Amino acid sequence: MLLKVFAKLTSLENKMASMEAAAPDYSVSASLKVNIDKYAAGVLLSSKVIAYKGDPPTEQLLSILRKLRFDLPMEIERNPADWGKVITACQDSLTQLRSKLKKLIANSVKLPNTDVFLPDSECQDIYMLTKSLVANTSCKISAPLCARVALMRKVYIAKPGSDFWDKVDGKLRSIRRQAEYIEDRFQKKNMETWQELLENMSRP
Repeated sequence: MLLKVFAKLTSLENKMASMEAAAPDYSVSASLKVNIDKYAAGVLLSSKVIAYKGDPPTEQLLSILRKLRFDLPMEIERNPADWGKVITACQDSLTQLRSKLKKLIANSVKLPNTDVFLPDSECQDIYMLTKSLVANTSCKISAPLCARVALMRKVYIAKPGSDFWDKVDGKLRSIRRQAEYIEDRFQKKNMETWQELLENMSRP
């Protein structure tokens, strides 16, 4: 009896292995690519994104795909080769979008097809630049996003080279450190104030 069960299980495993071997190689579908591009814009045009390059935006985009799935095969994450293709598609989409955003930022402060910067009075205003960045996306213009765009353009004017996005990420890290320092000082000051108040209240 046990031998029959074992034989059936072995036969089933062999059939499954044959089916897997015969299955075509996985490729990212056109519809998934469209969705990746859509949500890549949502990631990079968020006023809360902590970095524009490296792992943070890629992981955020992959997290969206894991949640919404779209046409991803079940448990594709368990197949390193196939999941790697999805990761590459996300990275490529983010790279292309960064290039597009940088070009629009450049066009807002330079003469067309030149490296000559315009006078401040002739530069595109931040609202209109932000509007051009979110065009053809589901993203909305907001004050925080305009502030991000203003930061990007300020960095671009100072560092328009190939390391532009690295400089933007560095500026964001610097701002976060300053904010954490100010918050820490504020909390300590509040604690000192409360301590003084309690001491005064305890005095006869």
